[in-house]
Amino acid sequence: MGTMIKSNLKAEYLSMILLIISFWNISCVNQTEEKQKQKDKSNEVEQEQVLSISFHTTGGTEGGSMSLAVTIDSIQYYHHIATDNGSFRKYNDITSPNVWDKLLNSCDLSLFTKVKSQNSFQEADGTDTTYSIITNEKKHSFTNGKGEAYNQLKDFLIEIQNLADECHKRATIYHKSDL
Repeated sequence: MGTMIKSNLKAEYLSMILLIISFWNISCVNQTEEKQKQKDKSNEVEQEQVLSISFHTTGGTEGGSMSLAVTIDSIQYYHHIATDNGSFRKYNDITSPNVWDKLLNSCDLSLFTKVKSQNSFQEADGTDTTYSIITNEKKHSFTNGKGEAYNQLKDFLIEIQNLADECHKRATIYHKSDL
């Protein structure tokens, strides 16, 4: 009978030890998963988030300027031609999620930051074109882009040009005398 009690005690101790090891193992796994979740969240926070995208042209034979600024909430468009008696076009609208997503999906921010600017073209009646992206960290921009990174942004450049063209069609024409 004494041997049986000792055997039962050993079995109980062994069961308790295995139970403790199981709880400890589960705890370690949970802590590791929690640390990974926190690491993932901190990486999301560290990633640059685009706040606004803008496209601006100035110069040309008519001395005009055009600005397009897009945020997640709004689109603002302005077009002025100096030789047109002070008239200008203006358009404001709410940004649809589709438009914002198209712009974001077509632009690779790491490529955008690598685009090199060229000198001004305005000296010879040329037009300067500036693209800017403002993020939660800083402003990235280039004027008269060139280079391989610029060429790889073709889809983004077409997307923003198409948006500017659409805004131009919808814009209301104002004359100086109307103001």
